[in-house]
Amino acid sequence: MMTTDENLPNLILQAIGAGAWDWDISRQKFVASPVFATIFGLDPDKTVYTDEDWRRSVHPDDLARTEAHLTEAVAAQTPYVLTYRIIRPDGKTVWVKGQGRVIETDASGRATRMVGALRDVSDSKDLEQTLAESESRLMDIVESVPGAILRHEVVAGGLNQFVYLSQGCAELFDLPMETIAADKGRIRQVFSSGDLNVFDALYTHQASDALPFERKVDILTAQKTRKRVHVIARPKVRPQGGVIWTTVILDITRHAELEADLLKSREMLLHTQKMEAIGELSGGMAHDFNNLLTVILGNLELLKEDVLIEHHGDYIAEAIAATRRGSELTRNLLSFARRAPLRPQTLDINEVIQGLHSMMHRTLPGHIELQTSLMGGLWLTRLDRSQVENAVLNLVINARDAMSQGGKLTIETANIRLNDDYIQERQESIPSGRYVMVAITDTGTGIPREILEQVFQPFFTTKAANGGTGLGLSSVLGFTKQSGGTTQIYSEPGVGTSVKMYFRADPSATAFVPRTPDAPQARAGQKMRILLVEDEAAVRKVMRLRLEAEGCQVIEARSGDEGYRIFLSERPFDLIVTDIVMPGKLMGTGMIRELRKIDDNIRVIFMSGYPTEAAIHGNGVHAEDLQIMKPVSRDDLIRAIEKVMRSTQAG
Repeated sequence: MMTTDENLPNLILQAIGAGAWDWDISRQKFVASPVFATIFGLDPDKTVYTDEDWRRSVHPDDLARTEAHLTEAVAAQTPYVLTYRIIRPDGKTVWVKGQGRVIETDASGRATRMVGALRDVSDSKDLEQTLAESESRLMDIVESVPGAILRHEVVAGGLNQFVYLSQGCAELFDLPMETIAADKGRIRQVFSSGDLNVFDALYTHQASDALPFERKVDILTAQKTRKRVHVIARPKVRPQGGVIWTTVILDITRHAELEADLLKSREMLLHTQKMEAIGELSGGMAHDFNNLLTVILGNLELLKEDVLIEHHGDYIAEAIAATRRGSELTRNLLSFARRAPLRPQTLDINEVIQGLHSMMHRTLPGHIELQTSLMGGLWLTRLDRSQVENAVLNLVINARDAMSQGGKLTIETANIRLNDDYIQERQESIPSGRYVMVAITDTGTGIPREILEQVFQPFFTTKAANGGTGLGLSSVLGFTKQSGGTTQIYSEPGVGTSVKMYFRADPSATAFVPRTPDAPQARAGQKMRILLVEDEAAVRKVMRLRLEAEGCQVIEARSGDEGYRIFLSERPFDLIVTDIVMPGKLMGTGMIRELRKIDDNIRVIFMSGYPTEAAIHGNGVHAEDLQIMKPVSRDDLIRAIEKVMRSTQAG
């Protein structure tokens, strides 16, 4: 059925879910359609309402704004459009959009009647809010990225237009967002020209050439801070032409630093493992080699005492000297591997250097000038004196060989405080604090930069064939490291070289008493009864002959187990001289431990072909027990016997 024209507007409003209202402004009443009443949650049969009915339904937070807007529209007689909230009688909040206009005025032109419509827009408002919340969450995620996000368009001609820049740009590039917004090309200035050329080629406007890419580059920010960044770019081709590029630039500076530290740690670990392997190899070699040297040296010394032809004595002396050089080579190898036998004592390094003065003068030719600059009040250290002497002489000999045409050699000592920055800069692993520095400086040929890092490697040498073993500097570094310090080298070709050893100052040392070397006394072991325990037959034989030559009565045992049985069956003994590592159940220290359960007053001298054996197989060693390193010379043996006997008598 067709409707009349006057009902058509209401039907249209009803079809789109809108309620009509007709407001009598002067009477403050309005007539509303059933749809209006439904939206407000009111009785649909009721059609007339007061202004107060409407005010009670408007949300309190929106009432003032809504009334002000409506009043302004009436006064100005302009269209009224506003979205606001109402509260239904059941308590539900509904978003509505009201529209209206003035259609009648009085004789004075004042508005008297306004008509309009109202729709429920809650669904669209909910969708709008959901989208806003989603956008807010997305922006939170974007802004939380530790770097910058950029979107820019590349069109024909290479024109760039940024369409989005995240707040992270300001932090990454050290630029205010206002500066970036005013001059977006400012970002390019943080990249190097080389990287810009690469990026310009990659950021193409050609759809066929637009491919994702990643690059890691260094940038220099506006505040001159160098950073490492990871650039990740993804293209999106536009249907109308051109390419939109989305680029994420991550700040990976800390990651790069950690990666470098990890690489450095891995290199240090590999070096440590290499040193451990060399140490194990050196230890095994030292043990066997020193046993051989003991046999050779012992037989040569015995032969020297019985020589009848005079010039044969010279041959024997040369052979003994060569044997001792072999022993020194073994010590250098152990020193490099940080396995050398150390006997630390309180030292004034100035006194050690002064004690070497005459020897250094004999070592240096006349065309090399020797100068010393020894600091007064030098801090005391706790070091092995013989190893300090060896290290200084090694460096003096190196300096001498670098000055074949003459020059000046300077030995300097100083108190130094090493801080964390100095240690980290030189990639050392020593604690900060007080150190005594010993520097040996020459004016020789210097060392080329390309091989300077290799000079501490074992067996590396720049000398001619037969000019050296290549263990000098490596043994110096090994000794200083084993003593808790380090060694640094500085060199310039044509100028000279300076090697600086750093030793930790001993905070507990208060005074230094110069040593007075003991002179061996002949027949120190006369009439002593000694149990000699050694598994190597040749070593055992030569040691027995030496002891018998000193007037001792010697009983031999081939192992710790046999030594234990012989001691029980043939005691008492004045002294036990025993090797440490032997076959059988009981090693040297284990044998002594078991025997001390029976007799705690046993006097012992431990012999070792490798310095750390006593520590490895310990539990049988007392503080007063003596440990001597093979090869054992006659003088060393006599001194050891005298010392252990004196310490026992004093006790």
